[in-house]
Amino acid sequence: MTSFFKSFDPFKWVQSQSEAYNHNQQAFDPFKWLENHLTPTHDQASFDVRNHVQQSMTQSLVNTGYHERSNEQEYNYEIHDLNEYIVVRMTLSHENDLSMISLYQSNIELVVANRATGRETRIPLPAVVSSQHVTAHFHAPVVEVTLPKKRRSDQLREIHITMDQRHP
Repeated sequence: MTSFFKSFDPFKWVQSQSEAYNHNQQAFDPFKWLENHLTPTHDQASFDVRNHVQQSMTQSLVNTGYHERSNEQEYNYEIHDLNEYIVVRMTLSHENDLSMISLYQSNIELVVANRATGRETRIPLPAVVSSQHVTAHFHAPVVEVTLPKKRRSDQLREIHITMDQRHP
């Protein structure tokens, strides 16, 4: 049993599963696989594997990366520059705020803007990232954006991520 765990590489396993799914022209989602194979107990019926893994990743790696937190009248945001990701989490004080997150190549900064008031908060980013494979998860009033880096030297072109009103 011990030798099995020493030789088991979860990353290679995920890659092999991904290749098998791609052969069947399906995209392999390890989070979905975990959800399908997880047996929830009565107190875990609403357990969200994807959010749990993301939160665990952020919480466990934030101490080794760049972390900035700012509390202002409109926003509470966190930036985590991890080895492979930049995670931006913004919490709005009001659910119906119109907000926009923009990243610009020129001076590599995050712009959090309230389009209703025109007020902007600019946060310089410590590293450049690739504009490819950008994923955004919108859970109003929380916006979380994850930017995977292909290489440390990846350059940012331009990314605009907009969250619309949830309750017009």
